[in-house]
Amino acid sequence: MTTNNTRGTRITLHRRFTLEASVIPLLSATQERRLAQRIDSARSRLLAALAAWPSCIPKLLDDYALAGDTIRQRERIIVGPRYGGQEGPADSAVATPWIAAQLTQLDEAHRRYLDSLTANGWGHARTRQRCGAAAARLCILRLHDGYLRRLLTLPDSDPPADLGLPCAALRARIATARRALDRDKQHMVRANLRLVASIARRYRYCVVPQVDLIQEGNMGLLRAVEKFDCQRGCKFSTYAIWWIQRAMILAITVQRSILSVPAYALQAAHRAQRLTAHSLLLGEPVPSIDELANAESMTASDLRAAYAACIPAVPLHGEADEASAPIHTLPACPQTDPADTLMQAELRQQLRAVLSELPARQAYVLRLRYGIGVDEPYTLDAIGQQLGLSRERIRQIEVQALARLRTVAHSTALAQLLDPPTSDWQTQWTSPGSPLQDRGM
Repeated sequence: MTTNNTRGTRITLHRRFTLEASVIPLLSATQERRLAQRIDSARSRLLAALAAWPSCIPKLLDDYALAGDTIRQRERIIVGPRYGGQEGPADSAVATPWIAAQLTQLDEAHRRYLDSLTANGWGHARTRQRCGAAAARLCILRLHDGYLRRLLTLPDSDPPADLGLPCAALRARIATARRALDRDKQHMVRANLRLVASIARRYRYCVVPQVDLIQEGNMGLLRAVEKFDCQRGCKFSTYAIWWIQRAMILAITVQRSILSVPAYALQAAHRAQRLTAHSLLLGEPVPSIDELANAESMTASDLRAAYAACIPAVPLHGEADEASAPIHTLPACPQTDPADTLMQAELRQQLRAVLSELPARQAYVLRLRYGIGVDEPYTLDAIGQQLGLSRERIRQIEVQALARLRTVAHSTALAQLLDPPTSDWQTQWTSPGSPLQDRGM
């Protein structure tokens, strides 16, 4: 895939991306830290403005309660604790009960804020204080960017008028904080696009094109911007490398798989394979499928399915071994004309209609005699043994049934299916009184 620049030379999209990313100046460690602090401050201002809106915190609590018990579903709402100013556990399994306790305190703070707002109004000092307490509880949590965008749609509808909220002022605060957050995040992403291009060069010989790898790496870069914490003491580029590589390796893994398997299942199967190989290298007992499934928090059947998806597929046009046959020796699949198939279906329908007008014994004899609805046609003796009649009597019944068929109205439609009608010019020139008949032809 190529494009034209202003001078008329043809360059690839990968080269164009690299050229445009090289123009953007890089950030130093100090600049990255200051930009990350601005992003964190803009996110805190946005959450504080959302906490003042009466329907945002109840929406968060209800969605988290309905997210289920799996960590993956809950992380789509709350990524984890926010480490700036408040410490929380880093492990997801440990963070889950910690987040539940924080949500309980957030619910209590929000209820106190609503009680003060209803009793005293927005301008009272106690209401502002309790709103700040609820906002502080909300800022402890780090919300997923996708879910945060969903919460930003709630202020579009007005709250109850009796609460006395300054809706216009709150919407202005939310819009200002959102613009600042988007601007700083875009600045961080654009300053690290060159890092994505340099990491994509390491996988230039894989099955995924470079343009697609860069796109996946950009998605990982956005994820790194969302989860980065400047107070951990590391540079953002060092932190983002892991997320960029993870997104690229994930895309390569999914591309190599012939079957459509979730990416986490493929990664679990690869980790289990590495664990098995490590055990064999050290001479230790090979772990069973149940032990590997427990280590990956999966069921044994799911792990077996992921193993089956990791088996490389052999194309039919490839080289055949002793146990397989080349493609030119495989039998051809029988192909039928759609018109013939439709004709056979119409013929069967007409036969059923015709036989339904015959007496039951005559219809039964014809079905067996001509193999209609049975595997093969029966002889007269075989039909006579079933009905307890002689061979001659069965022949007479057959003759009577065929004679009756000639008088059935459906026989005309049946004849049209077996012998197509002649065209108009054939009817015109072969009918009595036609020129051909007059000439004796």
